[in-house]
Amino acid sequence: MPSSLTEVGSSYPAYVGFIYVFNLVVGVGALTMPKAFAHTGWLLATIMLVLLAIISYITTTFIVESMAIANALDKTGQFQVESESNSDQEGETDKSINTERTPVLQTRKYLEIEINGEIKREYISNVFEIKERVELGKMAGMFYNKGISSLQDMRLLPISVLLQVGFGNNFFYLCICIYLYGDLAIYAVAVAKSLTKVACNDLNGTGLNTSLPCWGNFTVGGAYRIFVAAFTICLGPFVFFNVQKTKYLQVTTSILRWLAFAMMLSITFIFLGSGKARGHPPVANFAGIPTFFGICIYSFMCQHSLPSMITPIREKKHVMYILLGDYVTVLAFYALLSHTAIFTFPIHSLEDLYTLNFTHYHVKFISFFLSLFPVFTLSSNFPIIGVTLRNNLKSLLLKEDKIYPFWIDRIVFPLLALIPPVTLALITKNLEFLAGITGSYAGVGVQYVIPSTLVYYGRKEARDKLGNEVNIYSSPFKHWLWIPVINIWAIACVVFVTINHIITKK
Repeated sequence: MPSSLTEVGSSYPAYVGFIYVFNLVVGVGALTMPKAFAHTGWLLATIMLVLLAIISYITTTFIVESMAIANALDKTGQFQVESESNSDQEGETDKSINTERTPVLQTRKYLEIEINGEIKREYISNVFEIKERVELGKMAGMFYNKGISSLQDMRLLPISVLLQVGFGNNFFYLCICIYLYGDLAIYAVAVAKSLTKVACNDLNGTGLNTSLPCWGNFTVGGAYRIFVAAFTICLGPFVFFNVQKTKYLQVTTSILRWLAFAMMLSITFIFLGSGKARGHPPVANFAGIPTFFGICIYSFMCQHSLPSMITPIREKKHVMYILLGDYVTVLAFYALLSHTAIFTFPIHSLEDLYTLNFTHYHVKFISFFLSLFPVFTLSSNFPIIGVTLRNNLKSLLLKEDKIYPFWIDRIVFPLLALIPPVTLALITKNLEFLAGITGSYAGVGVQYVIPSTLVYYGRKEARDKLGNEVNIYSSPFKHWLWIPVINIWAIACVVFVTINHIITKK
């Protein structure tokens, strides 16, 4: 199989993986949550936030389990085995190769790998070891469109059954392409708008009038397009490489974003402690639920890029705990940031982008620094999402048994991932409709439907082809009931968000 589809690249320690996931999860959602939190009510919003975090973590573990199953199925036909009687005798091996339907259970398993012109053996302790990066697109091709083989499949909701009777791959690529292209366009717009506001001294403005002068002969619109181009030039090259190449960018932006968080929290603590806080949020307001749903879908999203972030981790035996640590940290941060915000500022004064509430702060450096916060948060996410889109486009358009020229593999596909969203960002800065479609609908598919159905049908494939081999990366949520529960939750999310779009006429 071509290495371009599955190459992992260099590895990194667990703490770097933790930073990657945290940076990806905590994006724009962290800044848009306080206002929605206030309108939903502090108690109701807190309960929903915890529930949404738990469900998102469940589907995250489903993706990791699916990755392990895909790795095992992908390598089953390549394994050779050493019989137990000859395992200690050098050179005497059983050269039989396990067939697709033969459970890989007994004896010592190894792969023959060519290193520097020499064939060497790599012994595998468990067939489910995540050795290769298997993107969601490849998993969809492996697990979907197999047909309904038993009445047990009917335990799933109709939306999940449809994925097995011919719509699976189409549904997957529709969701993933809409979501990732939309995300990249939104990120490019958000960063360029933030930089334009700072450069054109429009920190207090609510929008960008593109015809107004900015500096010299440049209008605000011209400055905006320059920043879109500069953003693409600075971060676009990362899309041509693996996610590991952004390691130092991830660590740097992580430090900057935590510094920004510390500033915002410190300011609100000062207001709360000095009695200057003016926030009096309601306990519960059910009318705010639809908006809160849409924001939280964005705020806990990382499932689409897990293969690129998890596979390079050196020691993966504690990967579920790493992800749990990420989600607990993110949940605690969201709760702390939102609670301090809604009790410090009146509901009517909370901005859509929370950092705008600090533009009048008397310490100019802090005001300026927080105005650039979206730049810190989104600059680290753009390359990860770009690489994820590039890899899934490869899975869709390239054949695994064919090696492609360098210019197709390394040039064309990164450009396919970059050019459309950047072009859209240059054409328009008003992407509210695209953001709504991206998060509300495609996001539900990516975060809930795809992970739950992948793991369900992946488990079936594993039982059929791998027998009773124990999956060391199995999700703690193994009962089949979790699958329809997640699907029901997905439908509820779509209904709530659709109601919100109808009510607000957006």
